Amino acid sequence: MIKIPELTSEQVAVLKVDGNTGHVLNINDKVFHKDSNDEVYLVFEDIIAAKKYIVELQQVNDEIEFTIYGSDKSVIEFIPAIKWGS
Repeated sequence: MIKIPELTSEQVAVLKVDGNTGHVLNINDKVFHKDSNDEVYLVFEDIIAAKKYIVELQQVNDEIEFTIYGSDKSVIEFIPAIKWGS
């Protein structure tokens, strides 16, 4: 299992998934392989910065789904791929 990084109270972690295949993506938007040392969570100082990043990436790739996690490791929000809607 991929562990969510430790976060401060305001920080959030974003996990990206290829909405077409369901594969987890690393921080470079490539398919994550469990035997690699790839990082999969992007850490942002707050949810505003995370959502700004998501909007920008959605303009480039409309097939990526995003899950935003809070400092307590709970899901704050799931953002579906634009291509398939909500």
